[in-house]
Amino acid sequence: MRKHQREVADYLRDEYGANDIRIEPGGKHPKLVFNYQDKEHSLPLGNPSDYRAIKNLHTDLKKKLGEPITDTRRQARKLEDMMAELNSSTSITPRISLPAQIEESAPATKTWTLRMSAYKSSKSTSVVWFIFPKGMMNEYPNGMKIERLDDEHWKISPGGTKQFHEYANHARIIYNDRIPVFGSCKAEAIEEAGEILVFLAKDNRRMVNSPAPFAEIANRKSAPTPAIPDTRGPKLPHEGMPIAPESPPQPVPPMSGLAMEVQMRSFIRGAREIEAMTPYRVTRMPDGRLVWQAPVIE
Repeated sequence: MRKHQREVADYLRDEYGANDIRIEPGGKHPKLVFNYQDKEHSLPLGNPSDYRAIKNLHTDLKKKLGEPITDTRRQARKLEDMMAELNSSTSITPRISLPAQIEESAPATKTWTLRMSAYKSSKSTSVVWFIFPKGMMNEYPNGMKIERLDDEHWKISPGGTKQFHEYANHARIIYNDRIPVFGSCKAEAIEEAGEILVFLAKDNRRMVNSPAPFAEIANRKSAPTPAIPDTRGPKLPHEGMPIAPESPPQPVPPMSGLAMEVQMRSFIRGAREIEAMTPYRVTRMPDGRLVWQAPVIE
C-alpha cells in the first residue's frame, strides 16, 4: 500500500475494528475494500496529491459507517476492594494472560520504481515505454494488456498481446497511445490481484521537443575555450618579425588492423548502451555510412 492508503487502513482498523482490508482496482481510482460488522464495504480512494484527501475519506467513512466505536476502558479498582478479595480467598492462583491469537500476515505486496517515457511515433500517436527492473519477463511470461485509466494512472493486466522484453539491466514493455511526448521520468508501480497499477504524476514529467533524449546530447556543441590574457608585459625588439613558414603537414600513416578493431569495438559498445536506453538503432547505409534510424511502429 502507498502512504495515504496505509493511513486510511490504519484508521479503519483502529477506530472501527475493520478487518480483511485490501486494495482493488476501481474505475478512475483504486478502491479500499474491508469487512465491518460481518459486511463487506468499499471506498474509492482519491488523488494522493490532494492534501484534503485523508480528511475527506474520514468524513466519507463517518457518513457510511457512523461514528467510530467508543473505547470502553476498564475502570480502576479501589485498594479496599482488592484487599477484601485477597482476604476472602484461601489460595492465590497466578493468572497468566494468554496472548491473543496472532492473525496470519498477508503476503507482501510487490512494488517497483520504474522509468516511463513517451516518444512520437506518428502525427497523432506516441509510443509509451515502461522500463522495469530486470526479471519481469520471468514473473509475467504471458501476454499483457496495457490500459490508461486517466492522465496519471495505467493498468498492466494479463490477457493481451504485449510482452515484457529482457535486456542487460532492465525489462521493457511498450504500447501506443494518444498522449503528449515526455522524457524519461521516475514512476511507481504496485501489484494488486495479479495486475500492475502504475502511477506517474503529471507535474513530474520532463517535457521534451526532440524525438529521443540523447538527441540533445548528440547535437550539443562544446563551449569555446576562453582566451587566455597576455600578461607577459611589453614586447621585445625581435617580436613581431616575420616568421618562417611552417613545414607542410606530414601524411598520417594508416591505422593498423588492431587499432581499427579497438576503435570499432569502442564505437559498438557505446552504440549498444544508447540502443538499450532509447528506441533508436544504428543502421548501415548502402554507401557504408553508419546512421541512427528512428523506430518503426507497426
